[in-house]
Amino acid sequence: MSGENKGVEVKIEKDRVFIVVKERVLNALSVPALRDTVVKLAENPQVLGKDIILDLSNVEICDSRGISAIMSVRRLASTINKGMAIVTQNETLIKLFDIVKITHLIPIFRNINEVDFQKKP
Repeated sequence: MSGENKGVEVKIEKDRVFIVVKERVLNALSVPALRDTVVKLAENPQVLGKDIILDLSNVEICDSRGISAIMSVRRLASTINKGMAIVTQNETLIKLFDIVKITHLIPIFRNINEVDFQKKP
């Protein structure tokens, strides 16, 4: 299942699944596309055994609905017993994730090339 779903692109590789949010804002209007993607991935046997990277490099603004959607991606990773990481360079998002304690649950990286699933949040 590689492809795009209303502002969300998915790439499945050998040992990782990349979920790229292409929207600038992750809110009530854009979250349904991410949630739909997570539902489809949960039903996809190609995802089993793969770590999930949620790429939020394009996202500038995230509200409570966005936080909830991020946690649904984390639940998917937990369901398939694999790791999850978030990629973003946006300092405002990183501060928000720290305030709501996402950084205690999911490691945050500034670059896809830095993602290390051995690193604990």
